[in-house]
Amino acid sequence: MVATKIFSMIDKSPHCVTMFLIAQEQPQVECFSRHKQNEWVLKEASGLDQTILLPSIEYDPSLDKVYAQISLNDDDSDA
Repeated sequence: MVATKIFSMIDKSPHCVTMFLIAQEQPQVECFSRHKQNEWVLKEASGLDQTILLPSIEYDPSLDKVYAQISLNDDDSDA
C-alpha cells in the first residue's frame, strides 16, 4: 500500500506535520495532519465545491482552486 510506504518515510522526518494527497481522476483530496504523540488525523474532501483545511499553514483552499489547471478524466468525456 502506498500510504504505508509514505508514512514510513515521513515518520523518519519529525518536521513533516502535514501530508496532502490529491486524486488524479476525480476531485478528491486527503489531508493527514500529525498531532501529539505522532498521531495522524485524516480529513477528506470530495467535489469541487468543498474545502479542506491545511492546519499547519492555516489555509483552507476549495477543491476548485486545487484542481484549477488539472483536466480530470470525467471532464474529457463531456467535451
